Amino acid sequence: MPSAKKLSPFFWNIPSWAVILIGLQCLYLVLEFSFNARLVDSVLVADTGYFDHLSHVGRLLSGAGCTLLIFSLLKNWKDGNKTIFISAHVAAASIAFPLVYYGQEEIINSLVNKSSAKQRMHAQHIALLKRGLANNVVVFKDIEFVPEDIDRPEAKTFINTIGFSVFFAPGYIDAVVKNSDPIIEQLAKHRANKELPDAYQKYVGAREEVAEISEKYNQANLNYLKQVSKMEKKAQEIWRDVYLGIQDQWEERQKGKISSSLRDGFDLLYDRLEVYFIAREKCGDFGGERCLRRVNKEYSEKIESSFGEIVPPEYWCKPVEIKKTVVMQAGRFVEKISGGNLDCSIANRSFIRDQYLRMHGVTSFDYASFRGFMASAEVAAGLRKKLGEQGIDVPDSYRLKNHESFINGVKAELVAQLKERFIDQAESQFNVSLPPGLDAAAFLEHPVVQFPLKDALGIERQAEPVPLNLSEKSFRDLILVPRIKSALAVERGRLMAKTAYYADGEPYAEEGKNFVRSVLIPPVAMGLSLLFGLLNFISLLFVPLARSGMNQRLVVVCRYSIVAIIIFGPVVFSSKIANTAPFQRIVEESQDSLGWGSHFVVWVTSLQPVVYPVGNFFADAMGFLDSGEGESR
Repeated sequence: MPSAKKLSPFFWNIPSWAVILIGLQCLYLVLEFSFNARLVDSVLVADTGYFDHLSHVGRLLSGAGCTLLIFSLLKNWKDGNKTIFISAHVAAASIAFPLVYYGQEEIINSLVNKSSAKQRMHAQHIALLKRGLANNVVVFKDIEFVPEDIDRPEAKTFINTIGFSVFFAPGYIDAVVKNSDPIIEQLAKHRANKELPDAYQKYVGAREEVAEISEKYNQANLNYLKQVSKMEKKAQEIWRDVYLGIQDQWEERQKGKISSSLRDGFDLLYDRLEVYFIAREKCGDFGGERCLRRVNKEYSEKIESSFGEIVPPEYWCKPVEIKKTVVMQAGRFVEKISGGNLDCSIANRSFIRDQYLRMHGVTSFDYASFRGFMASAEVAAGLRKKLGEQGIDVPDSYRLKNHESFINGVKAELVAQLKERFIDQAESQFNVSLPPGLDAAAFLEHPVVQFPLKDALGIERQAEPVPLNLSEKSFRDLILVPRIKSALAVERGRLMAKTAYYADGEPYAEEGKNFVRSVLIPPVAMGLSLLFGLLNFISLLFVPLARSGMNQRLVVVCRYSIVAIIIFGPVVFSSKIANTAPFQRIVEESQDSLGWGSHFVVWVTSLQPVVYPVGNFFADAMGFLDSGEGESR
């Protein structure tokens, strides 16, 4: 039994709880210091989603750190009642964790919501200042960094904390506001220089693809032009065949094989119809049925002898077009419909002639000259059929006038077909619908060439055409810098907006609040992370000392001495950056607003770089909270 008591040196009588607490604190310290390092790195990341995620993780870890600190203080509990012991820890966790987790958010939200319109406007200028410092385009005298130093924890910590201090130092904010345009200008150039290698490589790749398409297009275009030059000859060949056919038809007509017989037949028909219509008219409307039967019988006998078939009398009557008119009748307007019946007057000679010719399968026979015959509807119908066999569409209204108009029309149709085939082939070969006939300059400026190029480079389509012979420097100055300046123009619009636009309910109110958060949260979260992390580390460090048999008072004195050193040491023995004149002036100016809180900035600035390497090691090893490739600097 004595030996069993030695195995339970703590008051808990359950050594496993001590092991669990130590394990939780070790896990917490690894996560807390990893988070702390990533929080420092976040100054170089512009992804707001990543920043919000960091804020959430930070509050979780702060709540856990505070809870574990209270657990470590409860280890001296002398009551052996396990129920009370467990209840005390549950109560402590239920109070500490939500108090810290939600308390941090509430404090920040309270400060943000109470911020004035001017503070919100200033916050975005401070964000611009931080970006300028992170890109090394803005420097404080006596705190200058070479580009390589920006990635060091001292520089990143300084950038994070200086924004917090400047927020409470109006004199420095005014200087930032006055110099916002030059800062944006320098940021655009810096960003262009940073993006230049990748962007120019894309440009060169796109240029090579365009050059390859251009070579194929030029070859296809050359073949197209050669075929176009042959269209004149092909049109002439078609004309020759058509013309010879028309001449043959005309000669046949001139021989009288068709025209004389048709003419004689029509004259006889017309005479008989004249007699018929006169006789029918004389029969009258009343009592003339017998008369009409006799007249119609004579008509049928004579027409059958001429055509060998029955042709109703109405065939020779012309339909009268229906007309609608509005007339005044009985004091009001009414619609009157006229026509719609048949006109059987013998005066319609031309209509009767056309009906007669239609029965013989021809449209005309009375042509005064070969030119008139060539321009007839009869010839046009045959021409339409012949050209249709070659894929050439001819409208119904077309009439063959002369050689020149025929050649121009056929050539235009043949070239249109050739052009359509060219575009279809270009679509299948080049994946773009390129028309034929473009010279080198027109080809390079064509939308189907420029749009993919502009899309690849992030340039608006309505912008000027992108030349394909730019050097790297010309590409940066003519393409990259203007594109970045265009993107930054939106930001400049907010920077130059009236202060009143940032008040509650105004257009920029929410954006202004987000900028205030971006200024306040990083240093506050960094400070709380350091505080809870180091206090838990000290608590863990003194576990073996408390077990070693050392005087408990001495252990307590040592513990709180180390706490005092950690809290006051970085302020008294501040870092090199914190001792510079510009840093001290900003801290002094912010004292009116922050009071003793201004020393908090010195504490974080001096202590954070010392802790950063440990957290960065763990974070890299675990891949914890990797930001990926965001827009930085």
